[in-house]
Amino acid sequence: MNPTTTIYVPTPVETLEDAKALPHGTVAQVRLEDKDDWTFLALSDLKNPKQPGARFWFAPMSFAAYLDDAVVGGTALVPTEVEVEQLRETDGRHRSKTLYITPWQEEPR
Repeated sequence: MNPTTTIYVPTPVETLEDAKALPHGTVAQVRLEDKDDWTFLALSDLKNPKQPGARFWFAPMSFAAYLDDAVVGGTALVPTEVEVEQLRETDGRHRSKTLYITPWQEEPR
């Protein structure tokens, strides 16, 4: 069995439904209305009992909280678990190569 690791796949967030479908652990790069520059938001697993189903995104440096609609129009970095495969060649030279095999790849080579 090969070890696994996580890579982050850039994914455009075009609709609120796209935003609501993002898994926990996602980071998003967005332009917020009150900021001139790009901001990174991290999806939290905190729940608000007054708003069932609401998910919070936090800006790490400001501790400001946003809802899913804040990431619409941005790019999400979605965590995806991948298998790690080490290939070693021994044709007189010692080389190794690391392959990250994503769930959507059928053949790693």
